[in-house]
Amino acid sequence: MAYWRNEPGHNWLVLNEEETGRVPAFARRPDYEEDTEWVLAVMALPELVNDPKLFVGPAETTMEIARTCCRDWYPDEYEKFTGEKAMPENSFKRAEEAFDTANAKNLVVVAASGDWKPGVPVGYVEAIATLGGVRGQDVQERTFYILKEEYDRRSRFGYVIRGHEEEAPAGHTL
Repeated sequence: MAYWRNEPGHNWLVLNEEETGRVPAFARRPDYEEDTEWVLAVMALPELVNDPKLFVGPAETTMEIARTCCRDWYPDEYEKFTGEKAMPENSFKRAEEAFDTANAKNLVVVAASGDWKPGVPVGYVEAIATLGGVRGQDVQERTFYILKEEYDRRSRFGYVIRGHEEEAPAGHTL
């Protein structure tokens, strides 16, 4: 019988051996963390939503939350479970993938500091950008100063440098 294992700061949905065996291999985990992975167990074993020891509230509501969360964060698994296509319009992960693809050759901000940081002019954001928003040790970074009001209008996936921002000279802040 499934249960929640509580650990300091986090919970895990744990299935017994029989339940685990009924979860398709593409969605199987040793345990299902409370933030999002639990939806994979529920999509595979929808009867879990009827257990008041596991979930509070109407089973239909819990199932709808599971479907939405699965489509948002595990679109490949969602498609296998439901046969429905997860699209950028209805899936956070698919929308993020579309943003990444569309901006693979653009400079995308990966870190930003407000004018509270020493050297950043009042009303500006210091933005560090990389090609495609890729992070890593061997990635070339460029620093820009962007008006805060403009930066605040960024998309939910990031700010794309459009060419009219002021680039800071190498090793220099304004």
